Amino acid sequence: APPFNPGSGSKSKDCFAGTEQVSLESGGTKDISEVDVGERIMVSDKNGNLMYSDVVFVPHKKNNEQTTFVKLNTANGHELKITTTHLIPSGLCDVATNAFELIHAEKLNVDMCVNTISGKDRIVSITQLSGHGVYTVVTAENSGLIVVNGIIASSFGKNHMFVNMFYEIHRILFSFLPWVLDFGVVAK
Repeated sequence: APPFNPGSGSKSKDCFAGTEQVSLESGGTKDISEVDVGERIMVSDKNGNLMYSDVVFVPHKKNNEQTTFVKLNTANGHELKITTTHLIPSGLCDVATNAFELIHAEKLNVDMCVNTISGKDRIVSITQLSGHGVYTVVTAENSGLIVVNGIIASSFGKNHMFVNMFYEIHRILFSFLPWVLDFGVVAK
């Protein structure tokens, strides 16, 4: 893959590659492109506590959208493909806390750390590559942080707080009338 070129942002949606995996409460994993409303996937609350939460909305139907992905590889073997403006909690590895700031993938650097299911993990390589299909999910846990390929990431890009607040209506509807949001599955 070509070396990472900061600032070469994609104009596509802020998402994960469809082949990236989420962990299911049932013990298995599933491509994010195959996740349905009502399934329970691993998420992180704002304090870094891992748990499972219901998927309340799937914003993107099946697609083959061409885009540029940033591919991160970590020292402990984690890999993640996300669009250039997707947000991921990250920061300096020597910071005493795991509470990193949300940074666009295109602004990450080698030797920064990301949070994983087993703690901080140093980024050892960043490349960009072309790919097809962009996906994300929204869960009932209102932090907006999901675990993909073992790495904690935002469900969103560009502006986590605003977009996460927008999806609060989906969380409320799902908690009272889960069948109302079944259209997310049909729209796939």
